[in-house]
Amino acid sequence: MSQRPAKLDAQPGRRRGTRNLYSDLDNVMRLVRELESKTSSLPTVSEDGTSECRFAEELYAAKEEVEEKLMECERELGRSLEYLDEEVACHRRSLAAIGMDITKLKLKETVEEYWRAEAAERDQYHRAMKQRDATREVLTRAEAALRAARARKYPGRKPRAGLPGPAPLGYLFPGPGSRVGGALPPAPSIPTNVVDRLKPPGPW
Repeated sequence: MSQRPAKLDAQPGRRRGTRNLYSDLDNVMRLVRELESKTSSLPTVSEDGTSECRFAEELYAAKEEVEEKLMECERELGRSLEYLDEEVACHRRSLAAIGMDITKLKLKETVEEYWRAEAAERDQYHRAMKQRDATREVLTRAEAALRAARARKYPGRKPRAGLPGPAPLGYLFPGPGSRVGGALPPAPSIPTNVVDRLKPPGPW
C-alpha cells in the first residue's frame, strides 16, 4: 500500500537550505513526469467501459493515484510560493531601508558595517528570488500535468485497480489487421513520501 504524502513546508526560504529545496522540487518534478507519462499512455475507453486494452481500468486507477498525490503537492507549492513572494518583498524593503540609512551616516566604521549588512541582505534577496522562481516553475508544470490528467477520466465511475475490464471480442479473437489490446509498460515508480521530504523537522 502506498503511503499518504504529508504536507509541504510553507516557509522553505527561512527554514531550510537552498540545496534541500531544489532537491525537493526535483522530487516533485519526478512525480509530474510520471503523471504525464501515465496520462499519455492511457488507452481509449468507450462510454460503457469497454476498451481494446483489457487492463484499461487498472491503468486509469494508477493514473488517478499519482494525480491525487500531485494535487497535494500543488496545493502546498501554492502556499510556499505565497511565502516566498513575501520573503522577496521583505528583503527588498530591507535593502531600501539600509540604503536610506547609509546616506545619513558620517563615521567610516559605521558606513562600512552598513555596506557589509547590505551585501548580506542582497545575497539573501537573490537567493529568495531564485527559490521563488524555481518553485513557480515547478508549480506551473504541475498545474499543466494535472489539467491534462483531469481531461482523461474513466467513464462513469472511479476506476478500480486490479480489476481488468471486459475484453472485447477483437481482443480475445483478433482478426486480420485488428489491434490487440494489452497492458502498457509501467511508468517509473512514484517516489515515496514526496511531500514529507518537503517538510523540515523544525525551524533553523
